[in-house]
Formats: sequence, structure tokens, C-alpha cells
Amino acid sequence: MGSLLRLCPTANSMRTHGLVQATPLLQRISRSFPQLQYDLSLFTPNLRSCGLIPWRLESESLTRINYHWEDDICFYMPAHDWRDPGLCGSTTVYDYHPIHICLNSTDGSEYAATRALLGARPIHEATREEIVPLATTHTAGARTHLTMILKSDIRILSFEELVCELE
Repeated sequence: MGSLLRLCPTANSMRTHGLVQATPLLQRISRSFPQLQYDLSLFTPNLRSCGLIPWRLESESLTRINYHWEDDICFYMPAHDWRDPGLCGSTTVYDYHPIHICLNSTDGSEYAATRALLGARPIHEATREEIVPLATTHTAGARTHLTMILKSDIRILSFEELVCELE
């Protein structure tokens, strides 16, 4: 966490990898990194509301915000339409993985091919030249989905606007 905060020292929110969550973990994060005020590790697909959920333990606290849609979960939905914005209510929070945007992933096979190509090398060491040839170009995928939302008339909020709207 410390190395990520050195890259983005003004960050005030986080999401755990793999949505790992446990009371001792949240307490340790809150205690060690007091600038982190928000946690978005609550995945609630199809829940029609989004909210600020206070979490407190002893002197530690975070405000948790649930989110509704995640690109890699769609891999397990055979009939998923990447051109459907998947709106869950008046406010929908989306989670995209940068690698799936780059690969325009549709079913996870693109990511598996990338992992196989890299072998033991971590994904962050991959070059654009290595990854681009593995991207899906023949059909809609995660990049298509994000691009469609950004070009649509769907109201897009900054994180700060989202928090204000939910208060």
C-alpha cells in the first residue's frame, strides 16, 4: 500500500485486490494509512442502490462504498452483452481492470494468453508491444463497454461528486 501511495500521495480511497476483506485487515489499513478514508471493496451486483456505509472499530474508521459492476465477473455470464451499460439504479459504480481495457477482454482468454506469454514476469512489466497483439478486435469487450459509457449521455461523476451525491 505504501508504494502505491508514493505513486499517488493524494489518494483517499482504495479497493482490495480480489475483494479481500477482514476486520483486522481493515483496521490495520485504517491505522497505518489514515489518509485512506474510503474503501470500495464491497461488490453488490444488481443491488439497485449505492451508499456510504460507515465502518468503525475502536479508533479506526473507513467509509465503505458498494459497487455494482465488474468487468471480469462478466466473463462468467455467457449471454453478457458488452454494449449494455448494465445500469443498476440511479447511481451505478463500475470497476474496470486496466489490463482488460487494454485487451478489450471478452471472456478472460485474452488475459490467460497474456499470462502464458509473460510466464513468471509480473503483468506490470509487460510492454504495450507484447499485449496489443493479444487484444480482442473482432467483437465488443471491456474497452468497448467503457468507451460506450464514456460516449453516451449517461451522467458520469467524479469520485468527489459521487461521495457528495451519496451524503
